[in-house]
Amino acid sequence: MTSAEPVPIGNHYDKAATKHSLERRMVDGFAAELASLIPEDPRRVLDVGCGEGHHMQSIADARPKAVLNGIDVADPAWLAQWHPKGGVASSDAAALPFASEAFDLVLALEVLEHVTEPRAVLAEIARVGHDRVILSVPWEPVWRAGNLVRGRYVTALGNTPGHLQHFTRRGFLRLVGEYFEVEAVRRPLPWTLVRARARPPR
Repeated sequence: MTSAEPVPIGNHYDKAATKHSLERRMVDGFAAELASLIPEDPRRVLDVGCGEGHHMQSIADARPKAVLNGIDVADPAWLAQWHPKGGVASSDAAALPFASEAFDLVLALEVLEHVTEPRAVLAEIARVGHDRVILSVPWEPVWRAGNLVRGRYVTALGNTPGHLQHFTRRGFLRLVGEYFEVEAVRRPLPWTLVRARARPPR
């Protein structure tokens, strides 16, 4: 992929492909915690903000019987380069093009910090999912400090371009709890990772 090709909003750096030893350790730590939260038998999985598809590939490897779908705001041509087998569409996370209760598992990893209305996105995730969700956001104080230590985004005080929301861990869990029943919390530095269950219809 050349630097002239379009890049999804906020995705200025493919962390999953890093060669930096410290970053590699953090990314691998996140992946290990994510793997520990994936349910045993999801039949249909949606990855909201799928990007290059690293998380979709991890689930495909771990749960080969699952049917995977992904959406991202990226240009369809960009997405097609990363997802040549299809199953991915360009879509707004606040208006998902799927039927209600269509998925057993919905992922939204490093998504909510990039959107103007995180509650609208969570409401849509709650609509299309009927069992489990896995969500993550950066732990912003540590995230920004790490950027500054590495000399990144210094004029923005370490704020990553595209981060519109800045969640504390308590605030993030409170927000998730408005829509789901939180089951498990993991803290792979520098993220907060949550698995939650859909609430039954009232």
